[in-house]
Parts: sequence; C-alpha cells; structure tokens
Amino acid sequence: MMNEEGKVQEERAVRVNDFAVDTQKEGRKRTPRRLKVLLGLSLVVTGVAALDCLWSLPWMIKAREWEEAGAVAFAGRILFVFTILISFAGLICIAKDLHAGKMFSGTLARCVLLLGVIYTAASVWIPRLSGYHSSGYEILSSDAFVLIDGTILLPGLLLLVLGSLIREGARMQKEQEEIL
Repeated sequence: MMNEEGKVQEERAVRVNDFAVDTQKEGRKRTPRRLKVLLGLSLVVTGVAALDCLWSLPWMIKAREWEEAGAVAFAGRILFVFTILISFAGLICIAKDLHAGKMFSGTLARCVLLLGVIYTAASVWIPRLSGYHSSGYEILSSDAFVLIDGTILLPGLLLLVLGSLIREGARMQKEQEEIL
C-alpha cells in the first residue's frame, strides 16, 4: 500500500511541476491606428518645416539676419531650426522602428538626448548674447548678469529625462528580444 501511495504522490508532484515551452515567434504587434495617424501628420508637418528650415537657413546666414533681428532672436531661430531638423530625423526613426514592430529606438533616444543637450547649452549661451532680455525665470542672476535662463533650461532638462527613459526602454526591449 505504501508503495502505491508513494507513486501516486510522486505522479501528482510531476504533474504539478510540468510546464510547456512555446518556441513559436509572436507575430508583429499592431501599431494603434491613432498613433499611425498622429505619426503621419507629424511627419508631414515636420517634414515641410524641415524643408523650409533647410531652405531659409543659408539665406538667413547670407543676409546676416542677426544684425537686423538681433543676436538673441537669431539664436532663437537657430534653436528652432535644430529642433525641427532633429525632430524630423527622430520621427523617421520612429516610423521605421514601428514598421519593424519596435516601440522604442536607440536612435530616437539619441535624438531626444541631443535636443536636451542643445537646449541646456542654449540656456547658458543665450543670456551671454547682446540684446538679451530676461525671460523672468532666471537661475543665479545678479543685476544685468544672468547665468542660466530657466525658461530654456526647463525643456532641456525634460528632454534629457525623456531621452534617458526612451534609451532605457530601448535597452529593455533589446534585452527581451535577445531572451526570446
């Protein structure tokens, strides 16, 4: 009797610890329609703006626009041009990666981090230009001297955080793909 009871318990233990391994690849995850529409619209609008920036930037430099508009206004325009061009490149990377079934991209992370670095540097550089007027949100200022313009620094810091999160998401996605 004991022998049979021990075998029954052993068989139950084996059944409890059995597991199945599914080695079939998952199909590509579908991208939500709303995301596709927003991405397409963003690509069109940013692409048109990028073409305009590429066309107008040499003209602005040739016409020495900074003399007429002022150094601060010209620096703001250059900051906008870099933002549009880098954003357009990032959107193209997003579209390419979404088509491949990836939600996160290392290239996108680098684009967002680059924008964060540019904005953070601009927050220190723009207050040094002639004709600078306070934005009202300054960091370490005294009379006419402003060390950092907080209005430009804040988006730079937020972009750095966002870029770090995207980079971590891309790393985790790559790690998951390697495991599977």
